[in-house]
Amino acid sequence: MHRQGYQYPLDADFHLLDRIIANLDETNVDHAVLGPTPTLFFYDVDAAAGAEFCARSNDWISKQSVESGSRISGMATVPMQDPGAAARELRRCVEDLGMRSVELGTDIEGVPLDDPRYRNFFEVVDELDILVLLHPYFVGPRPGLEDFYMTNLVGLPFLTALAATRLLFSGFFSRHDVRFLLVHGGGFMPYQLGRLDRGYLVREESSAFADRRPSESIGKLYYDTLTHSPAALEFLVDLVGADHVLFGTDLPFDMTDPSQASAIDSLGEAQAQQVWGGNAIRLLRDARGGSLT
Repeated sequence: MHRQGYQYPLDADFHLLDRIIANLDETNVDHAVLGPTPTLFFYDVDAAAGAEFCARSNDWISKQSVESGSRISGMATVPMQDPGAAARELRRCVEDLGMRSVELGTDIEGVPLDDPRYRNFFEVVDELDILVLLHPYFVGPRPGLEDFYMTNLVGLPFLTALAATRLLFSGFFSRHDVRFLLVHGGGFMPYQLGRLDRGYLVREESSAFADRRPSESIGKLYYDTLTHSPAALEFLVDLVGADHVLFGTDLPFDMTDPSQASAIDSLGEAQAQQVWGGNAIRLLRDARGGSLT
């Protein structure tokens, strides 16, 4: 329970390894990348407390990865309210714990990721050559979205689209070679890419900082399969390529998509193999020189 009001039951599926493995077995998933739920980012707390919590969380995730055998890899979390501490913790997670990805909120307590205060952090991400998963972050109500579960259904895809659009327009990809994985099929962004390009061409506000159209930087963005629509998934694959789409579950939350298996298989054998696991193996190769299998 957060002070801002967000709460949900701490079911065993969130924190007991045997239940996590059972979930993988029940859903026919061979291997999972395990990261913290975004409600545990704790970007709003004291920087030292945030750094301590992230270190404990990452150590716990690493322990589950080892004890799971070959079933789980770890995804780091870092205290972004202190970018220097975040960079140090990320380096520890990669170099000491063998993690190959980090999970960030789409903003840090309202501060966008393209803000200059995070440049040094993303230089470390560049150096370590890891994947950054962006997940919307909220622990309280979103004005205008309180009804009908719209904070999740509309708010989360919007926040992902907003963060990605800022990265594309701000010139971020002229400074950094970071690869981002956008959850929930990229939110609303992929389906408005043409509109973003048009804005870049005709509006000075949209082209003042970036040296290329949004569609020309789209290769830096990857997407999961959680579109909840075969037609939307097919469109996404056609737009960005099967090599930029990764199978995602959103487990153990109820907004998973149990019907997506047939939609992925319908892409055809070669593309389905990329989406099911080939892309994850390529992007999340082991930091010690091996490979994720």
